[in-house]
Amino acid sequence: MKGRRVSTTILFAGLAASFMATLLSSGAVAEESVAVLRSGVTVPITEVSKAGVLATGKGTGARRVSLSAVRRVDGPLAAEFRTHEVLAQTMWRAGARLDRGDAPGAEPLYELAWTMTTGEKGPTRAEAAAGLLSCRVQRGAYALAVEAWAVWLAEAGSLESGDAERCQARLAVGDGLDSSSQWLTGLPPVFVDGPFVRAFATVESEGADTGGVPDVMSIYRFAAKRDSGSKRGDASAFENAKGWNNVAGEMVLAESGDPAVRERARKRLRDRAASDAPAWQAHWARLGLGRSLRLETDASSKTDAVIELLWIASRESVASNVLAHALLAAAETLVELDEGAAAARVVADLEARLPDHPIITSARLSQLRATAGLNGARSIATLPGVGAGSGANSTSTGEASGGSGEKEGTK
Repeated sequence: MKGRRVSTTILFAGLAASFMATLLSSGAVAEESVAVLRSGVTVPITEVSKAGVLATGKGTGARRVSLSAVRRVDGPLAAEFRTHEVLAQTMWRAGARLDRGDAPGAEPLYELAWTMTTGEKGPTRAEAAAGLLSCRVQRGAYALAVEAWAVWLAEAGSLESGDAERCQARLAVGDGLDSSSQWLTGLPPVFVDGPFVRAFATVESEGADTGGVPDVMSIYRFAAKRDSGSKRGDASAFENAKGWNNVAGEMVLAESGDPAVRERARKRLRDRAASDAPAWQAHWARLGLGRSLRLETDASSKTDAVIELLWIASRESVASNVLAHALLAAAETLVELDEGAAAARVVADLEARLPDHPIITSARLSQLRATAGLNGARSIATLPGVGAGSGANSTSTGEASGGSGEKEGTK
């Protein structure tokens, strides 16, 4: 009897072991992987990739979290996370440096993360784009910033609210971000000629497909070709393109070689300037109007260009890069009007207010310095439309910073 009981026990133990083995092999019972976030929170995950970890939770559904937020992964996916751990650490270190104001120290790390995530989509790529964009804008590398901005526009929606707010705070440093549209208020489609601008004008890069958002890469590459003197077609071909129906596209169209296209674009820019749109759009619209009116041959249009550009210089809270381009364009136009002394005053104000802007060391400003002092001229305040009571008069070049509108064909 005792032997029968032992046999029965052994039989049941064998059946139980066999049943558990079947369950495990079929996936019915499996060890759960969890991500330990840097915040201390632990979340169950079902996937790890360069895009981030796919977290699951009761009532929250699946959500992808940037690798920068992940300290470690426990469970079966731990090995997979280890293959991306360098990227996760790099992203976290870059963000920590940028958050404490060390953009120069953060930029090489973001450059590495940018390279490691090339071709990826999702929150890790979005965060790398935001960080790199912030670093490049802070050091005035505007042409290099455009591709990162285009990727940010396309991928920002993949971030959770907390991560998105952190990225937007990083982008708000300096000239700032319009959080409602994700446009960089200090990055109008205007450049100062240089090696990086020429490279951006000619090299195809990732940001071209922005998933239905404004065609930033096309607009800004066309502007770079224009401002670097590179061979290009005419912007009029894009007049009815959906991705160009925005203030940046209209600014480029306003410098088209077709006078009719220029005038239609100027009308749209005037409408924007007079609307209740955010102030930065009015600043951009006025900059586009001034640069466009410069292209006309009559003195009246050029004088109107000066008025538009100095209007920007009379405003408060204008992005420094917009002011820089406005003032230099105004000075160049004054030279064309044979108002060298007035142009010299504008240049002096530009140099005093924005000593670290890339325009200050540009060949373009060097040429203007050499030219502006050659001709005697009336003061700015005596120019038609720029005297007392006009919008531009409040900075008789003393209340604003800024300057560089490049005239098409003059580099």
